[in-house]
Amino acid sequence: MVDFWVGENVSTSKKKILILGESHYDEKKLEGEEVTEDCTRYVMNSYFTKEYKYVFFDRISASFGFKNHGDAVVFYNKVYFGNYITHYCESHGGKVAEKMIKEHRTDYNNRLFKFINENKIDIVVCFSKRSYWSLPGRNELEDNGITYKINGSGARRSRTIHKYVYRKNLEHNGCDEILTNDLIVYGIAHPSDSFGYRPDAVYEYLKDEGVAN
Repeated sequence: MVDFWVGENVSTSKKKILILGESHYDEKKLEGEEVTEDCTRYVMNSYFTKEYKYVFFDRISASFGFKNHGDAVVFYNKVYFGNYITHYCESHGGKVAEKMIKEHRTDYNNRLFKFINENKIDIVVCFSKRSYWSLPGRNELEDNGITYKINGSGARRSRTIHKYVYRKNLEHNGCDEILTNDLIVYGIAHPSDSFGYRPDAVYEYLKDEGVAN
C-alpha cells in the first residue's frame, strides 16, 4: 500500500499537520489498481527538483503563505502528505474515485486514522471535498461541524470551508480505528477546481485559525 510522505523536518513543527489529497492518477490508465508503495515519495521528490510541475502543490503551499518554490519545499518538509484513495483514479471526472470509495471507504479510513495515531497528528487539512465527506462519520457525542464562507473567484463569488473536530476514544462510523488524541479536520475544495481556486482567501482563513503563519 502507498506510503504517506513524511517531511524530513516535521519534528520542528509546533503542530503536526497532515495535508490530505484525493488520489493519484497514472497515464498508463491503471485505474482501480493499487498505487505503488513509493509513488507519493516519487511525486514529492519530482516536485522538489522541478522534474515535473504540479500546480496542485503550488496552490496548497500558497494557501499556507508560501508562494515561491523554495519556500514551498521548506513547507512540505515540515508536514505530512498523502492521498485518501490508495488506488489509481482517472485525472478528471471522478467516477473511478467514487467507485473506489464505495468499495474501500472503511479501509481508507482505517489506514488514515492508524497513521494519524502513530504520528500524533494534530490537524488534517483536506484539499478535496470528496475525500472530506468520505471520512469517518460523526459520533453523537461530538459537536456538529462548522461551515465557513470565504471569497471565491470567477463564476463562484463565495466558497465554503468545513471544520470538524473528532474526539479521542470514540467510535466512528466507517472506521475501525479509535483516535488516541482529538483531531481537527478542515475540508477545502480541490485546488484544481474549475470554479476558480483562490489561495489568498484560503490563507487568510487558515491564518485566522492559527494553522498558517
